[in-house]
Amino acid sequence: MIAVDQAVDVKDLFMVAWQLLANSDPLRDHVWITGSSLLIDGTIKYLRKSGFTRDWPNVVCSDSETIKAIDEKWNDLGFDRFIPSPSLRYLPLVRKGTAGIE
Repeated sequence: MIAVDQAVDVKDLFMVAWQLLANSDPLRDHVWITGSSLLIDGTIKYLRKSGFTRDWPNVVCSDSETIKAIDEKWNDLGFDRFIPSPSLRYLPLVRKGTAGIE
């Protein structure tokens, strides 16, 4: 069984894998529930009551204003076809704060 944050699109297996692999430590976040059932916690750790001792990094992506500015300039940049910003996929995962989650 795996746990990821609510903002993760569970139908997007690449996003689930990215969230799970980026946010789990086998020693801390893998727990055997029964002899054949393993829970892997791939959630961000700032909510842990156990006192996680360092800042948890925020998701890095372009903000909405930057995405809009590039989209408006796209045709003038000489590319063959429009490519939507990859950041759009990850904006829902950005938490309050800057480099670290508050």
